[in-house]
Amino acid sequence: PLDDSSIHLTFARNLVEYGSFSYYKNQLATSGSTSPLYTFILAGFYLFSKNEFIISYIIGISSFALAVFFMFRLANLHFATAKWLAVLCALLLAIQPIVNLIAVSGMETTMFIALVITSIYNYKKKNWKALGISLGVLLWCRPDGLVLWAAILADYLIWMILENNKKIKKEVRISARELITPFSIAAGMAVCYFLFNYFLSGSLLPNTFGSKLAIYEGKSRAEFLKKDVWEYFTAPEFVMYIVPFLLSVIIIINGVIRKKYSEFLIYLIFLAGLIFVYWYFLPFSSSFGRYLMPLIPSYIIIAIYGVRIISEYLKDKFRSSHAGNLILTGYFAAAIILGIIYLNSTSQLYTDICKYYKVRHVAAGNWINKNTPPDAIIATHD
Repeated sequence: PLDDSSIHLTFARNLVEYGSFSYYKNQLATSGSTSPLYTFILAGFYLFSKNEFIISYIIGISSFALAVFFMFRLANLHFATAKWLAVLCALLLAIQPIVNLIAVSGMETTMFIALVITSIYNYKKKNWKALGISLGVLLWCRPDGLVLWAAILADYLIWMILENNKKIKKEVRISARELITPFSIAAGMAVCYFLFNYFLSGSLLPNTFGSKLAIYEGKSRAEFLKKDVWEYFTAPEFVMYIVPFLLSVIIIINGVIRKKYSEFLIYLIFLAGLIFVYWYFLPFSSSFGRYLMPLIPSYIIIAIYGVRIISEYLKDKFRSSHAGNLILTGYFAAAIILGIIYLNSTSQLYTDICKYYKVRHVAAGNWINKNTPPDAIIATHD
């Protein structure tokens, strides 16, 4: 459903066939892939199969499965006393319509989502070496992975400031010395990433980053916030998240103002950070909002935190768990049913778009290949 996938696939095929990181045979090697990691993995699969559909589906779907698995493990850290909430988080991600579509789009998005979740999980579990590796790999997957680096550092700094302001100091959760290990590993992988791009194109980031800025720099930032952010995250498929999400945001921010750290703060920082980076540098979220799609897991976890708050309030209000459980059971059922309904309509959308590209690009390309001489100059769109 995305013609962008042909870029990764072409780079991967040329890497295998010509030993060149290039878009046209072995000519003009360039850092033209926004996700070198995804391209390298594709190239590895090309050694065993030339079927670009099977290769793309295996990577996209397995990455999605990994994301759902670590979504449960991460949510379970927060909702250990209410495991059904952790199950709900994983289930909501698993049936999220647009993420399912992107998993079979031939793009690196689900891999990036999986690495974001894995990195936050490693941070919460204090798996420092694993965190360093996952952050480094995240950068190789997409350059906007640096936002999560900043989010983790910001989360730690805010926690440290809030803890230092307390008269009675509690046991230190994370020491600055501990963070040196993961960021040293990640920095080493980052240096390799920047050298890779610089060697190929003379810039530290993929040259696709510069091309995107050139194309979309004139877009309205206000329109981006309205359509790409607000309308995207308040679409009907997200309608069950909005109220508990906003409730959680108010409580988290209020807690910080009152010098009380929240374990959910990092999700809010990452969410705000990625939106800000795109608003400032590139006010465009691309097809299906895929540049902002990595925020969906954070959106879900913050919303389910709000659900837990509502649940606890109802138990205290009615001094009985029955009323709260009844409402939460209704919420659970409504969220799942809504996700399945929109998953079905998204499946039809996927079919329609694939047909569109097959006619517009594949059929046209085959006709040109058959009916024009090899030295013909062809003008094309994209």
